[in-house]
Amino acid sequence: MVRAYEPEPIPRETIERIVGTRAPSAGFSQGQRLVVVTDAGTRKRIADILEESSPAPRSGATLEQWLTAPVLIVVGVREDDYHERYRKQDKLTDGTEIEWPIPYWHFDAGAAAMLILLAAIDEGYAAGLFGVFAGATRYTDKEERGRSRPLGALGLGRPDLRDELLLVVAGVLARGVERLDGRGVRETAARVDAEVVADEARRIADAVEAR
Repeated sequence: MVRAYEPEPIPRETIERIVGTRAPSAGFSQGQRLVVVTDAGTRKRIADILEESSPAPRSGATLEQWLTAPVLIVVGVREDDYHERYRKQDKLTDGTEIEWPIPYWHFDAGAAAMLILLAAIDEGYAAGLFGVFAGATRYTDKEERGRSRPLGALGLGRPDLRDELLLVVAGVLARGVERLDGRGVRETAARVDAEVVADEARRIADAVEAR
């Protein structure tokens, strides 16, 4: 998960591949919604709305760092898509809609978000997820079921490694970071505290030997 990004834009065809990843959908309800935002002004407005809706704003806390990402993907869901699907004849149980064991619409949206994160890495980009508070929307529970409700948002882009603190075990740095952004390997390696890395490597080695 990355919170700071370089402003370098992502090609449209790459974005389409990332968001085009197939995700689970209970009953093929297709209730997930993805809104891709690349306009800087719109990204800033979204950040303002989310910060205003925070139930417990922290002093100095801001989403500005997240919004440096050149691409923002808002992940949402329309709950009524699931109810409408499971009220069809082939999904009824004793003539009625099933009693949902969990909100499958939330499960499916979470799966979609995870697949986007993984797809971004496969394309050589970094990504990070942040939440959307309930106060960001102005609808009643009944209204929200019929509308697309945002559940979270993903930032996508090249990681700004100057603002990322990486604690890694010796031997993992080059392998893990080079795939993400080969240009930043040397810069990041120079910033990692050698003593922390060495201490962590020794601790893990001792734990392995103890087994």
